[in-house]
Amino acid sequence: RDAAESALREAVEACGRGDADLEALRAAINANTQAADGSEALRAARRLRDELAERKTREARALKRQRQKEEKAAAAAARAAERAAEQAEEARAAEEARVAEEADRVVAEAAAARAAEEAEAASR
Repeated sequence: RDAAESALREAVEACGRGDADLEALRAAINANTQAADGSEALRAARRLRDELAERKTREARALKRQRQKEEKAAAAAARAAERAAEQAEEARAAEEARVAEEADRVVAEAAAARAAEEAEAASR
């Protein structure tokens, strides 16, 4: 029993120092459960195991939320880029239409000027 309790205390201390992780603590608990049954060392090891498991779960949830935020931001950025590309295409098409209208106006003015010159020349 003393050896089992000592092993459990060492596992708890190793976790505290950062030398061991949740899986190592679980292994120590599983290996010494029967021999240290009912002892304070076993209760302390189980409390720490539960705390570490809860911390690991919280960290996993936080990482998942962060990943979801990043994915959402990336999707929003992609939508914004797509809208910007559409607006740029619309602006390009509008500019092309404006240039075509200007060219048509210039051609019409030139044709009207020629017609006026021809009419004046014919009237002489």
